[in-house]
Amino acid sequence: MIFSSFRFQIFLRVAFIGLLTMAFIWLIESNKYVSATIIFSVGIFSLFSLFHYVENTNRKLTRFIEAIKYDDFIIGFDADNKVGKSFRQLNHSMKEVLDAFRHTRKENEENLQFLDTLVKNVQVGILSYDDTGEVGLINHMAKKLLSLDNLAELNELSGTDPELYILLKSIPTGGNTLYRKNELVHLAIHTSRLRIRGRELTLVSLQNIRSELQQNELEAWQNLTKVLRHEIMNSVTPISSLVSTLKDMFEEETHADNEEQMSKETISDINEALQAIENRSHALKKFVHAYRDFTQIPKPALKPVKLATLLARIENLYLAETKASQVTLATELEDDEMTIIADDELLEMVLINLVKNAIEVLIDQPDAKVTVRGYMSDQLRPIIEVEDNGPGIIPEAIDNIFIPFYTTKPTGSGIGLSLSRQIIHMHGGTLGVESEVGKKTVFKIEL
Repeated sequence: MIFSSFRFQIFLRVAFIGLLTMAFIWLIESNKYVSATIIFSVGIFSLFSLFHYVENTNRKLTRFIEAIKYDDFIIGFDADNKVGKSFRQLNHSMKEVLDAFRHTRKENEENLQFLDTLVKNVQVGILSYDDTGEVGLINHMAKKLLSLDNLAELNELSGTDPELYILLKSIPTGGNTLYRKNELVHLAIHTSRLRIRGRELTLVSLQNIRSELQQNELEAWQNLTKVLRHEIMNSVTPISSLVSTLKDMFEEETHADNEEQMSKETISDINEALQAIENRSHALKKFVHAYRDFTQIPKPALKPVKLATLLARIENLYLAETKASQVTLATELEDDEMTIIADDELLEMVLINLVKNAIEVLIDQPDAKVTVRGYMSDQLRPIIEVEDNGPGIIPEAIDNIFIPFYTTKPTGSGIGLSLSRQIIHMHGGTLGVESEVGKKTVFKIEL
């Protein structure tokens, strides 16, 4: 309909000009020069009108194509009717096309903004660089995992973490590997290659799997302790019963009438030996019960807990002990109204264990201080830290202190820290430690 109308308008103008030309020739031949002049003027005007009609149409189409080319979808056509009523439908169609482009661009911008926000806030580090090592993308989590404020060139890593730099340069496309940055960061690294706008890019994902590794470690220890508990109890129970029976029988057989058959010293030695066996059996049973405690922690009953109230209970609990040992116990809260989701009884058990350990290492140390602080991380996750200014933990022991039954204390069971980490894992969090020998130790709970 549009093109038919356009052709019709052109045909009318050309036909009219043709008639004017014929009339002009006839008037010239008839020596009617005045009329011929008028007809000539009308013809010139008609030619100009035809040119203007076609030029306006071309200009409108050019504006439409340029609007698409340069993504300028603000331009409108409804109000532009200079080409005549026959092009109103063309105006409307052009507007619909531009509206469709405008809607598509808006959707693309929204999707781009969504992806940008997702990349920035996802809990996986994302890093991309080209063959020259120029970094095109690095999100917030990647900066955090790499302990960097920014990274423009990949070779900048060689100064801060040369081992990781060599690993990234050597890992094959599509490869996966693990890298332990420190006690708190265990990275799972995956690389892939892609081509964007003619550029070959390497895309690297970095994920801290420390929590998963710790969970697997705990499950392995639990399975082991279940087996040990079963086997030890099967052996210890009859031994303990047998020793008790033997002791009773021996006491009956060694009454006054039979004492001539056996010297008092021998009787005493046997009694002591049997007593030692019995004591050791009870100790072994107690040891097995420690295994049971490690493997049978109740499921946390999560509820809102005001951290200030919880820390006040810890302070009151250790008020007498800190006074006697001359250790200062202080609490620091970023917000007095800070509330966490946790099982307050289980979390209190963890904090008691951490504070108790801290106080014990500070005994007889001048200016001894234990600080329990609570705050929110950059990712809005609750953090609780227990810090002491004691002798610190040697690097060789840091890797082992969370292993069940490992202890550096003469009277320690080695269960406390393992239980504490397990409880925090059951809350969906992590428990880690950082220490500077001779300066301080910080246990960090992230929920």
